[in-house]
Amino acid sequence: MSAERDPRRGQVRLPAFAESAAAEWQAPEAGAPALARQPGRARSAESACRIDVPAGALAGVDPDRIRQAIDNLLGNSLRFAPAGSAIVIAAREDGPDLSIEVRDTGPGFPEDFLPHAFERFRRPDAGRSRDGGGSGLGLAIVQAIAVAHGGSIAAG
Repeated sequence: MSAERDPRRGQVRLPAFAESAAAEWQAPEAGAPALARQPGRARSAESACRIDVPAGALAGVDPDRIRQAIDNLLGNSLRFAPAGSAIVIAAREDGPDLSIEVRDTGPGFPEDFLPHAFERFRRPDAGRSRDGGGSGLGLAIVQAIAVAHGGSIAAG
């Protein structure tokens, strides 16, 4: 997810922000009650989350919405990547742009699904039960948050 910085938004220290998100997913007692109910949450202790963010990185973003986007992406990684997977929250600056990335060692989307990954109610396996997957809104929400910040999102 990349977004042009907007000085009217709150300044967020990205290293601490990313570490907080990872800690809440990996330690149930530290997380908010809503996180504890997320699908994939039980597997979070089986996966390692690494932070790859420059030490002094600041972002002018809406922290609540960016946190929601990161939580959605982390939830997907925990739900679909194999147990014990490495999950990385990364950020990098490129001039006035900022990229935030959540990646894992899971199988990823089938190639023919990539153009549809951010459509509402779309899931790679339309026949999959909601018990194991969710409604198909998470990535559409992440895309809306990225666009609201003047950015974009991609899956690969």
